[in-house]
Amino acid sequence: MKKLSLLFLAFIVDKSCATQFEDSDNGLRYWKNSEIELVRTSAPENGLPLVLGCKHKVEYDRYSCVFWSPPDSTGNMQRFEVVDGLVLDELDNVVDWVEVWTDDDDITQSTCGMKILEKTSDHDDSDGPATTDNGWKCEMSFTEGGMFGTTGVLGEIHLKDELLTHLPPGFVAKHYDLSFTPSLNSSDPLTSLFSGTSKITLDTTMNNSTHIPLHLDSLEITWLAGSSSSELDIIFSGILFDFQKSLIHLISQAEYSIGDEIMVEIHFYSKAERGAYYQYGFYKEQCSDYQDKFCWFTQLAMTNARNAFPCQDEPSYKATFDISIARSDDYISLANMPLVSSVPVTDRKGWFLDKFSTSYEMSTYLLAWAVVDFVGEGDGRVRVWTDMASIEEGLTDYAKTIGPVLVDFYEEYLMVEYTLPKLDLLSVPGKYGAMENWGLIAFPRRNLLLNVGNHSLEEKFDVIEVVAHEIAHQWFGDLVTLEWWDQTWLNEGLATFMSYKAMTAVDQSFDSWGWFVASSMMSVMKEDSLNTSWSLSDPVTSRDDIYRKFGHITYNKGASLLRMMESVLGLDAMALGLSNYINSFQFGNVREDDLLLSLEEAGYELGTWPNGGKDSFVEVMKKWTNQKGYPLVTVTEELKDLNQMLFLEQTWYHQDEGDQLWDIPVTITEVRTSGTYWNKTSPDYWLSDKTLTIDFEAHEDTEAILLNTRAVGYYRVNYSYQGWYNLGLVLSANHEVVDPYNRAQIICDVISLVETGLMEQGLREHVLQFLSRETDLTPLMALEVCSDSLRKTNIANFPK
Repeated sequence: MKKLSLLFLAFIVDKSCATQFEDSDNGLRYWKNSEIELVRTSAPENGLPLVLGCKHKVEYDRYSCVFWSPPDSTGNMQRFEVVDGLVLDELDNVVDWVEVWTDDDDITQSTCGMKILEKTSDHDDSDGPATTDNGWKCEMSFTEGGMFGTTGVLGEIHLKDELLTHLPPGFVAKHYDLSFTPSLNSSDPLTSLFSGTSKITLDTTMNNSTHIPLHLDSLEITWLAGSSSSELDIIFSGILFDFQKSLIHLISQAEYSIGDEIMVEIHFYSKAERGAYYQYGFYKEQCSDYQDKFCWFTQLAMTNARNAFPCQDEPSYKATFDISIARSDDYISLANMPLVSSVPVTDRKGWFLDKFSTSYEMSTYLLAWAVVDFVGEGDGRVRVWTDMASIEEGLTDYAKTIGPVLVDFYEEYLMVEYTLPKLDLLSVPGKYGAMENWGLIAFPRRNLLLNVGNHSLEEKFDVIEVVAHEIAHQWFGDLVTLEWWDQTWLNEGLATFMSYKAMTAVDQSFDSWGWFVASSMMSVMKEDSLNTSWSLSDPVTSRDDIYRKFGHITYNKGASLLRMMESVLGLDAMALGLSNYINSFQFGNVREDDLLLSLEEAGYELGTWPNGGKDSFVEVMKKWTNQKGYPLVTVTEELKDLNQMLFLEQTWYHQDEGDQLWDIPVTITEVRTSGTYWNKTSPDYWLSDKTLTIDFEAHEDTEAILLNTRAVGYYRVNYSYQGWYNLGLVLSANHEVVDPYNRAQIICDVISLVETGLMEQGLREHVLQFLSRETDLTPLMALEVCSDSLRKTNIANFPK
């Protein structure tokens, strides 16, 4: 997925679930659907009363109202029953620190509630794993009524608001048969009406399992049925709704054991009223600026498949999918897989049911379908889809040219063929970020369509970089998928790294790595030195916190570290390692150790690892992925016993002092009058301890010493006064003798060192005096990225 802007992140993180609202007058928060309403004190606080409640449909005849406390450290839960205006414990004793609570406007007596008179920490959610039942449960049982014939409905209420939504164990979905019918005639832009059916086949993974867990968000269930491999219908005794975790538990009367297969069929609909920036789940947008007609699209990443259909919505829960879509004859439909049939809908004149072939095993967030009036352009397996007017203007010509070339590049580099029969590139009006749906990639118009006769360099870059990134995901993310969102860099860092590698191969007009160093690496280094930074592999703490992982740290730092890994291992070992990684884990899920070990083994095979006394490539690189920030390498020179010595020291380049250490691959280049060789980027030394002393004998014609050749290392460098002065003299005399990537690095290092008080203003002016003669795009972009006050350049005005 293309990294999301802060503006878009605000919209999707702050999305308002249709089942949640707050009453500021009485200090209560409510979650509800058509079956149950859950109530809790808005901001639970020790020493104050705590309200917990649930309400059922008026027509249900309730005979019991029971609450269960969160489990303690031994797994025990306290039981409280509301009877005749009293709250009783397990022994039918009156509990004196709790009283019955009833909503003020409850004239139907459908409320089951209690109020803890003085909340303490003992009433908080339990601290067990995220997959355990760690909230308060409200259980209502009925003599008559009940949802779909069940005798009970339960609600889980958490006192914490920032929650992960992991599924508890017991059942794993292996196949879905899905059908969708959108309301194509609705002209209301803020209401998305659709109905659907989800038939789920699941394997039982634990003995004595009765609770079938599924994710569900903002959907209403209209029908429920189930059967098992024993050919017996499942009798459901109840349904538990956990709105805060967007979970439901279908509770079976029978127990199931390992090896049992069950099938659940759920009919559902959505009538969510959605804001103007609602772009998740199954949603609609105006098809084009030229008409009022609405088209329908999906955005299921990262956790929004549950907004489109009931499912197990985690990346490690891979399954196969059959998709059917009903649509009228003035639309077509697209999905991940090719269309296999289109038959008339018997009871709707002019409507057709499109059925698509069964998918490979894949994660729910990569599923996609669309109902549009677009036209496809392109030959072979890659096609670009957009409105006819854009095609007639030639706006698809560039994408339909580079798309097949990019697929060919990745196939050849990785030695793994593209898996699916086709690849559609879909233009989506109003979309903010591209999405790598397997076989049906969704793009904002600006990242797919290009006026080939009139565009800026930046506009062209915005197309080729994003198209290359999303096609790279077809291998890195779709075929091989992260296990959990804490290591999102395994998807996004790799796709970013591969996209820059592919760009130059596809379009020689780009110095893609120069663009990356200046605009991506130098930019993220500014962010990564702040207190607000975080490590690539740090845990996510809630469903909303997952969105934090889709920013510059994940994409650009991840790709920067991969570029550094390639400099350590070499081009051939990197390619072999990535190929082995894809081949070994295709259709599966991975952790970072899987990638790093694949690269290490390739280095062993080709003789580029071990390196410099380092044995474990995995452990070396995890110091970079598991620690936030990056080091500053300070270089001082000294003549000792007629020998020149270099003293290197690493410190955490951070707003606050710290004692983090990295294994730093150090490259040293002598800038010489006889010529300088810039292509050796493998490490000359490793700086692993706090300091390193190097016996360094420079050549007679060496004018300056420079660390971090071609800026392959993810660290800053600070020289002694004399070291910087010598570099300034070289750059002033002829700046082109220094590699442009290093000129970009020098610009950003100098500006940052002055900002942090580690360099004087006068020395900065000496080192950067060459800027008045600089014409190369890479250092000029670096100047724009790293400085708010020095000379800038407008990349959009560079020639095509």
